[in-house]
Amino acid sequence: GNSVTNFDDFILAIEKSFSQAKRQAELDVEDGILLMPSHKNNNQLISKSLKIKNSQVENNHIRQLKSSFIFNSEYKNIHCFQSHFTVDNRIITQNPIGITCETLTLNALLTKSNDIDITFYKNIFNKISVNLNFFYDERMVVFLFLKTLILHKKNIVYIDIGFDT
Repeated sequence: GNSVTNFDDFILAIEKSFSQAKRQAELDVEDGILLMPSHKNNNQLISKSLKIKNSQVENNHIRQLKSSFIFNSEYKNIHCFQSHFTVDNRIITQNPIGITCETLTLNALLTKSNDIDITFYKNIFNKISVNLNFFYDERMVVFLFLKTLILHKKNIVYIDIGFDT
C-alpha cells in the first residue's frame, strides 16, 4: 500500500508481499509465474494446416501439426497455447480425432516476451529466493485458466504487484 520510489523499495515491497502470503497460506513459496504486461509482449494468432484428403483425423495428424510450431526469433521466451482446431472451415474446440475432413488446421495463440525484461524480473525474484519458471502475458492468463486449465490445481499464491505500490 505504500508508494515505491526506488528499486530497493520495489524489491522490499515484493519480499514483504511474499512473506505475508507465505504466513497466511502456510506455504513455502519457491516457484513463481510472472504475468508480463501485455504492452511489452508480441501476441498473435497463428495457424498451421494439414491436407488429409477426406480421411479421418488421427493422433499422428495432430502430432504433426503441433510439431510444425517451430519458431525462429530473436526472442527466447515464446509460449504457444493451442486455441482450437478448424476442420474444413468449421471451428472445433474439442479433440477432432475421428472426424472426416479435407483440411485440418490447428490455431494457437503465440506470446513472445523480451529477454531483457525476463532477465530483469528473474534477477529481482532470485533476490528473494523465488524461481520464475513461466512467463505469461497478463491477458493470456484468463485464456489459460478458462480454456486449457494450464494453471494446474495446486497451491497457488497470487500477488498483484501494482505499478505504483
